[in-house]
Amino acid sequence: MKQSAARVWSRRVRIAAYAFFLILTLGLLEGGSRLVLLFEDEVVQALGLRFAAPVGQNGYLIADTEKMGLWKLRPGYTVSAAELLEDFREEGRELGIANLERALAQSGLAPETMALSINSDGFKGPEIDHAHSRFRILAIGDSVTFGPNIDWYAYPRVLERELAEMNISVEIINGAVPGYGPKQGRWPPRYRSSRF
Repeated sequence: MKQSAARVWSRRVRIAAYAFFLILTLGLLEGGSRLVLLFEDEVVQALGLRFAAPVGQNGYLIADTEKMGLWKLRPGYTVSAAELLEDFREEGRELGIANLERALAQSGLAPETMALSINSDGFKGPEIDHAHSRFRILAIGDSVTFGPNIDWYAYPRVLERELAEMNISVEIINGAVPGYGPKQGRWPPRYRSSRF
């Protein structure tokens, strides 16, 4: 009886030891993961890692020199619908061609119309009114907010037009960057500038 009690006790000690080491290992992994995430930017910079911007974006994305591994919109970039169609044909993007041609037909815009423009501040759309003459809304997000290549269809432009039809004068800045997610959109310094 003493032997079986000792055996049960020994088994319980082993199970407790295994559970302790399992919990300790999981805790160390969790703590290590949190430290890596906390210092991720520093680790990426120290190791010299770089992440590529999404490809096939016709030149409007450039590396962000302030934030290692990210990209931003190229200030002053403009392209007409005709130029986009030519690029799509060269790249063999049949769906892009069909979509762009359908969008031009539906909107009544001429192919020579400027389809995509990045203003001098690096935001998609027209130049920002630095006089602050109208109420201003900043739309941040990813490719959904950025919208299609023809800015006419991006929801910030649609919202701006709809509000104008209701006699509400508002300026909507499209601060989206294609390919960004919640982490990249953490209010970069460019959104906090007193100029805006």
